[in-house]
Amino acid sequence: RRCYYSGMDTTDYVVGGRLEADVDQLLRGQVLPAQEAPAPPDAFLAALPEPGRRGIAKLTDMLRSGTFPDLYDFNPEWGTDTSSFPNVDPDAFALGNDGAGNYWLLCADGTVHSWCHDEGGLMEDHNSFASVDEALACWVQYTAVREEHVALDDVRAIFEAKADGEDNGWAFFLETLEDL
Repeated sequence: RRCYYSGMDTTDYVVGGRLEADVDQLLRGQVLPAQEAPAPPDAFLAALPEPGRRGIAKLTDMLRSGTFPDLYDFNPEWGTDTSSFPNVDPDAFALGNDGAGNYWLLCADGTVHSWCHDEGGLMEDHNSFASVDEALACWVQYTAVREEHVALDDVRAIFEAKADGEDNGWAFFLETLEDL
């Protein structure tokens, strides 16, 4: 049984080179074409914790250069204006959507939350992440399973360890994979 990064520490996952390694290994180099990607507003960046600032800067560069991972159910909508979204932290920065109208938002405290339009525009906690590093690490693992590059059993331990009995993004995506 193969387990990638058992006990996965996602600190600096985006800026430390592990994201690129996983794109090559787990996603077999699947990336999106280069596209426009506005940087978050200066006021948002000033409020964002340092790891979040470094992570979002790296991801923005990856989008612009055509090295951003092609993630399952994730369509980049970098910087989409969220001011008309009900119940959204006014400082939230849109990262992308799931193709069904729900958005992934980076909040000024560094957390990543889903904004669900079906629920009247609620920021949801049950599928949230503590950081952009956590979110990207999970989305890459999830995509690798959905694209059948790895079996769920190969990465199950990561999802279980990161979920840690909590109601969070890792638990949400593990449940989604188990229901396939």
